[in-house]
Order: sequence, then C-alpha cells, then structure tokens
Amino acid sequence: MRQLTESDFTLFKAEAEKWIALFGLKDWAVTFDFSPLENSRAECFVNWHAKAAIITLGQFPRGEVTQDDVRRSAFHEVCELLLSDMEFTALNEEIPHAERKTMTEVARHAVIRRLENSVFKSC
Repeated sequence: MRQLTESDFTLFKAEAEKWIALFGLKDWAVTFDFSPLENSRAECFVNWHAKAAIITLGQFPRGEVTQDDVRRSAFHEVCELLLSDMEFTALNEEIPHAERKTMTEVARHAVIRRLENSVFKSC
C-alpha cells in the first residue's frame, strides 16, 4: 500500500478549498489536518455552534490510494460539511419536533440554494 504523503495532503486541501468556495461555505471556519484515522481515509468533524470544522486526511489501512481517491475524499468531506446544518437540526432532540421540522426544511433549502448558486454560476 502506498502511504499518503504531504503532496497528497496539499492536493486534498486544495481540492477541499475549491469545493468550499464553489459551494459558498465561507461562513465556516475550516482547518485541515493530516493525521492517522482508524476507519476511513478522511473525515469531517463539525462544531455546529462555533461554525467550525476540521477536515482530516489520514492513512487508511486497506487498498491502494490514487490522486483521484484523494480528490474524491476531499469532495466527500466538503459535502459532509455542506449537509451538516441539516443533520444537526434534524437530530437535535432538544428542539421541539414542530420547530425542528421547520428548521430542517430551512436547512434543506439552504443546501439547495448553495447548490443552485454554485451550479448556475458555472453555466
């Protein structure tokens, strides 16, 4: 198995930053980390209250890793961030159900608007 390198991390970070910009996720404070992970090649840890995220690229113990895999991992983790507000709202049982339902709909439409703004900006 090829070990991921600093060059891979540079590619990962640049790819993630591209998607963060394209999706308009500049309201998030995002930092990047390159450290071992046990169960995945990459992960996105989100602190919803602080609007902060850590996107990590790590060694994954199975299989060969290509540059395309690194790019796809970056895209995947940014999508995790894109959907995180909706997940937080939907799963927060401290919010009354009716209010949570409305907030989840608002979060879903916020994702749709971000996608509209990114897709139709590039057309």
